[in-house]
Amino acid sequence: KWGDRGIWLPHAAEPMVHRPLKHHPVVYDVAFVGGTDLAEPHRRRRTLLKALAVKHKVWAGRAYGVFLSMIYAKSKLVFNCSVGGEVNMRIFEGAACQRAVVTDALEASQGLETLFTDKELATYTDDTLLTVVERLLHDEKARARIAEAGYQRVLKDHTYTHRVARIRQWITQHPRPS
Repeated sequence: KWGDRGIWLPHAAEPMVHRPLKHHPVVYDVAFVGGTDLAEPHRRRRTLLKALAVKHKVWAGRAYGVFLSMIYAKSKLVFNCSVGGEVNMRIFEGAACQRAVVTDALEASQGLETLFTDKELATYTDDTLLTVVERLLHDEKARARIAEAGYQRVLKDHTYTHRVARIRQWITQHPRPS
């Protein structure tokens, strides 16, 4: 039987939907697309978003499809705060929209460092978030470098077409057991 011969397929982006939109004025410093309700898993997110909103114009809420891309197009940074220390869709979608992604530093076991380098996104701890965001908001060139590098990385390695190709490769290499 197939048993333990599985593969890890992280999230990805769909470039036909998650893409740079150039004709939108940038009106937000930071955008967060995701859950911020009162459920316990979102407490840390809400706390960090409130801290960011003290000095910065923040958009936070849910958005899907091209509306998500429009929100990111109107923002200088994409903020990610995982619920359980996981590599989530926001990382890929924000980078695919050619925005610098600021994500929580995840444990090595989560695999973020195998997907992106520190030149392709910025990481923070709860103690360094405000410093990282301030630095990127004041350094347009650094922000643009991260945004472009993350964008290129997604197009090169992290679209759903890549994930389907990986599944097909795995199936070819692991014929179904008799």
